[in-house]
Amino acid sequence: MRKALLHPVIFYFESNTTDVNPKRCPVMIAAFSKLTPECNGADSVYHNRVQPFTIDRSSNITIRTVNIDWDHPFTTQAVVTDTAADHVDILIDNNAYPFYYRKWHACFYRRRLEKQLVGNVGHHGV
Repeated sequence: MRKALLHPVIFYFESNTTDVNPKRCPVMIAAFSKLTPECNGADSVYHNRVQPFTIDRSSNITIRTVNIDWDHPFTTQAVVTDTAADHVDILIDNNAYPFYYRKWHACFYRRRLEKQLVGNVGHHGV
């Protein structure tokens, strides 16, 4: 029976993506068949850009009972308040997703840089 070993973060290059390469991959499953990792409801919180699970050259893989989250998500939720042919108006909760405006662009704070950015750029919100 083969064992899956967890190693320190592996860096992995994906040729089918144009975003950040190489990927940081905390869990790499490579060259396995019929593998079902049971995570027992583990809470996995990731930081920055990371690909939590990478499955490569494998088949019949089922990952069970794991909660995946990020300390600071890479998405922002908004409410669409109005639309027309030339615009879409949205409302973003600035407490949940802090941001500021710079030259007509919404710029979102990264948590670890927030204090530095607030000191250098005015915080306007909606």
